[in-house]
Amino acid sequence: MVIDLKTFENHKKFVISWFHTKGGDDVGRTIAIMAGSMFIPAVVIAYWLGEETNWNEDSVTSVKRLISFYRYTKIYNKPENSPI
Repeated sequence: MVIDLKTFENHKKFVISWFHTKGGDDVGRTIAIMAGSMFIPAVVIAYWLGEETNWNEDSVTSVKRLISFYRYTKIYNKPENSPI
């Protein structure tokens, strides 16, 4: 499966804000709630949070797990500092 992160860019600021204010800086919780409520693919949110958290262990694990589960073969417009 192929995805372009830029397609959802207009929601990024809100998701990051929610992560810090209502999400308790919890990567997994934010991915679950925001993906379901905003209809944004979970891997997109995981990449955004990875960038925001300087790729902490939770973020990297989440991205890897989502790529594997959904079988992404190509991801366009990943953050420049993305280790994945």
